[in-house]
Amino acid sequence: MVNPAWLASFPVPSGSSGPAVITSLAGGGTGYFTDQHGNPRLLLADNPWALIPNAGRWGGTWQNDIDGYCNARGAQGFTAAYLDPLGNTENNGVYADGRTFDGVYPFTANGTPGDVTTAGQTLGLNNPFWQRVDYFIAGCARNGITAWLNAAYTGPGDFATGGALASLTAAQFTAYGSALAARYATTQNIIWTVGNDYFGGTGGSTGTTDTLFSALLTGLRNGGDSHLISAHNYAESDSRYDFGSGTAGTEQTWGFQNAQFSMVYTYIQTYYGVEYAYKESSPIPVIWGDGYFYQSSGAAYYAPYDRAMRQFAWWALSSGARGLNTGSEGIWPWASGALAEVTNEYWYVNVAGKVRAAVEALPGWHQLIPDTTSALVTAGRGTHCSETTSGGGGSQYGSATTDAYVTASRVPDGSLALIYLSHATTITIDQTKMQAGYTAMWIDPSSGATTATAVGSSYNSGTKGANSVGDPDWVLALIG
Repeated sequence: MVNPAWLASFPVPSGSSGPAVITSLAGGGTGYFTDQHGNPRLLLADNPWALIPNAGRWGGTWQNDIDGYCNARGAQGFTAAYLDPLGNTENNGVYADGRTFDGVYPFTANGTPGDVTTAGQTLGLNNPFWQRVDYFIAGCARNGITAWLNAAYTGPGDFATGGALASLTAAQFTAYGSALAARYATTQNIIWTVGNDYFGGTGGSTGTTDTLFSALLTGLRNGGDSHLISAHNYAESDSRYDFGSGTAGTEQTWGFQNAQFSMVYTYIQTYYGVEYAYKESSPIPVIWGDGYFYQSSGAAYYAPYDRAMRQFAWWALSSGARGLNTGSEGIWPWASGALAEVTNEYWYVNVAGKVRAAVEALPGWHQLIPDTTSALVTAGRGTHCSETTSGGGGSQYGSATTDAYVTASRVPDGSLALIYLSHATTITIDQTKMQAGYTAMWIDPSSGATTATAVGSSYNSGTKGANSVGDPDWVLALIG
């Protein structure tokens, strides 16, 4: 597959011996992801939950499915792919116990492939299973993608009755982490996560599963694995705190203690959770991590789904998110049509990578901080959304096009501001918050095309008319 022309605009480090991949964080508490050369890199992730256990299930080979996925997402500009390597029925697997569709177990018990069900059994990695994970990681690396692996998927997933991790003791979790470290500690393009709809220890308490997560992390770290790790909690929370109505500020203990970046999980407007994460007492880099899943409309633009997806992305990025993760209902279960959808769905093929390219082209984008006090945008912002009950009370597929709040972020020295006007409106800005001599340009939120505009204290997106897909939303960038 030939990379589209716009992919050439992505920064390519000089002297690179291979594609740049996300490896680290830099910049302190409100920092950013970097590649192996120390360059800022926006995390643009897709969520093919069941790819590894279901690869090859519908014909062809498992290698063909993994190659097709990785090659397509690389060409589309994605920098991460987030999945659970283990099979479970919640993610449309054939078996609950971690096996691939064709019966390959992930673990060995006392050296024999099979389920680990008793405390006395010695856990190991079953090589034929993890060779598929290896192949996926290598396919990601070839395409500039970091393999973002959920090693302990709750929800209940891998912890359900009969699940691959359901019977493991803390000692066996440590052995699991040690085995992962022995295999992957020196592999560049990996991020770890635990949880998913995780309702574990809260408010400073430690739940049983928290203890197992910690045992896994002990095995990883003691084995020399220093890859980034985070926690995937429940809806209307991030990796460290609940931000739901009536429960805001409740500590999510394991993530509070261990997460190195924060995943906002929300079914309401993404800017709410991103802003909340920045207002925490000791913020860490934040992404939009879960919530609205794309409803496939095929290759043609369909506003109810595609505009919704675009708004969720721009609300987050224009609020200072360092990236976003989203999945598709047509892809995450890796059902029979998933491989075809990877190269068909409008958001992935035509928009997502262009959003990334547009943001990464802005100097200092990785230092944006949300304008939560309206110091920059002083008038015309509209009505800020309200919090909703945590735990999944929001509507996953509710209309995303009715919220007209103007989201904004700014680099503290005034060298850059990013503003998203989701509806035709006029805003007023305080020009003293920008560096002298700054310039302004409109960005088409779908195509990424830019148009210079006159600098002033007022900007009217309505005068721009419709964007390239016929909608009224526009992005405004002010550049010092």
